[in-house]
Amino acid sequence: MDQTGLIFDIYQNSGGGITLTGGEPMGQFGFALAILQACQERGIHTCLETNGFAPQRKYNEILSLTDIFLFDYIKPRVEWPIKT
Repeated sequence: MDQTGLIFDIYQNSGGGITLTGGEPMGQFGFALAILQACQERGIHTCLETNGFAPQRKYNEILSLTDIFLFDYIKPRVEWPIKT
């Protein structure tokens, strides 16, 4: 058994799942898509956390593979308009 199979077995036996986050998972779209597809095929719960900075067509492709979709919004620290 390869490492990937072992990891999937751990998730299936624990009832856990995965969350793609950190940096921006949509920046690594091919990898994110492959992982989410593999998890869905094995019944492993999936979550994607994103800042929304990717083309809509990519979200359309990946949403059906995502059980929970988290969209981050960070309020800017600067007050607008900037007073000088």
